[in-house]
Amino acid sequence: MPLDALIFDFDGLIVDTETPEVLVWRELYREYGQVFSEDQWSHAIGRGAEETKDGPLEMLDRLVGGGLDLEEVDTLRKRRLMNMIYAEPPRRGVKALLIEAKALGIRLGVASSSKHWWVDGHLQRLGLFQYFDHIVCADDVLRAKPYPDLYLKAASILAVGTDEVIAFED
Repeated sequence: MPLDALIFDFDGLIVDTETPEVLVWRELYREYGQVFSEDQWSHAIGRGAEETKDGPLEMLDRLVGGGLDLEEVDTLRKRRLMNMIYAEPPRRGVKALLIEAKALGIRLGVASSSKHWWVDGHLQRLGLFQYFDHIVCADDVLRAKPYPDLYLKAASILAVGTDEVIAFED
């Protein structure tokens, strides 16, 4: 079978949004005299919000005995995180691969457990949005990763069989 399409994950693969997240959580936990558990974090990476039960913010609140202003801590976390992420370029080699694939007539898609506002916005900011024929995000399917729904929908929309596509995942 010929290779007709490539489908890319987004977070961690096209742009490193995951390392900044860990760095910000480490920093916040340290400010409260705690150590951030990367074991719990590694379980959550790549999964949709509905697939994780207890987030780092709730865990931090429990570790310090409760009483944190969760909204205030989360606002601080988001500000720090966005500053770091907006400084991130595309991962090395991504743009060159997209350009080469387009030149060869290979269709390109994204399958991400993140929402469209996040993925589309960053792809536009990075100058990569126009390379993709279609983008499938968590708001397009009933079940995000680890379920295959995102990739199956992307392959269907790109009109390729699963034996005619390569999926890139970090």
